[in-house]
Amino acid sequence: MKILSSLSPRIFFGKNLPRLLTVFIVLVSMKSVPDEGKEYSVKAMFIYNFTKHIEWPSSETTGVFRIGVIGRSEIYEALETIATQKKVDGRSIELKMVEPEDNSFYQIIFVSKSQSHRVPELARKYMGTGVLIISEECKHSEHGAAINLITTDNRVRFELNQSSVRNAGLKVSVALANLAIVVNP
Repeated sequence: MKILSSLSPRIFFGKNLPRLLTVFIVLVSMKSVPDEGKEYSVKAMFIYNFTKHIEWPSSETTGVFRIGVIGRSEIYEALETIATQKKVDGRSIELKMVEPEDNSFYQIIFVSKSQSHRVPELARKYMGTGVLIISEECKHSEHGAAINLITTDNRVRFELNQSSVRNAGLKVSVALANLAIVVNP
């Protein structure tokens, strides 16, 4: 007991923060999601937590952290809430609906279920640019989305396509890869 009381919270949490984040993601994914509004809040928190386990090119680590949403989705409001309360590596989060003619840069693009048919096209457009494409319930996830959020048995989970992550010019942590239910090499 004396050993534990001599550890400062800063030392304990500092060394164990990656493990604690991983445990948090696991607990959130195991939580039952009974209604759609809550489901999108959980998915938005997943997206925010992914930012802690993805390494972007060094040229993309300054300024605001931009998240684009393609297609109508309740996730926009949930991400808006997070954007007003959280930061990514000390940077403010900017959220925007992405229009087809939009050529702005985003660190993350979330593709709603209704626009999932566009995932292969978007993967080609953003290949090698440092953009993480996250889809939702996408049947084409093996053709471009780095992460596909799915709901099974009322639980939010995610699939990880590591070749899409590499093609985007990103790196994913081992901890995140270990939490994915399907990992495409």
